[in-house]
Amino acid sequence: MNHPSMFRLVGVPHRFFGETHIIVSVWREGSVWKAEYSILSKRPAEHLEQCVIDFDVNGYPTELPPVDAPFMKGEALRQAQNDLILELEKRATEAGREDLAYMPLDLEPEAITPVTLWARSAYPQKFVDMYNGTKSQDLKRYLQIVMSMARFKSA
Repeated sequence: MNHPSMFRLVGVPHRFFGETHIIVSVWREGSVWKAEYSILSKRPAEHLEQCVIDFDVNGYPTELPPVDAPFMKGEALRQAQNDLILELEKRATEAGREDLAYMPLDLEPEAITPVTLWARSAYPQKFVDMYNGTKSQDLKRYLQIVMSMARFKSA
């Protein structure tokens, strides 16, 4: 089973998205490479956005850089970043803060994993939604294992 990669949103005022994580899963089905990204954010309410990117390598020129797992992961991250940029523009405009609408935002590798989020009860319903909506069998198995774990309890 391939484990997903996890990234976090940086560079945006916390009030626009809150804690935001991007989970990326990459796999191949025959001649088609697939990458799926899931964006988990806290504001204005817990939110999940999922998207799958397909790239059929049939007839792909061998002279070009290879289409492989790292390539697809990079493409998924760029698309997730584009989605977040568009959403930032919308939210900043709605808040009357056009000065923040076009600020740069970045996605950085995350030190924690979905296991950490689950254990601290972050996004519990969105994990279920991600499990139900994913097209990645590896991510589905991974989330099934994660969601079978106990969560932290406050003393």
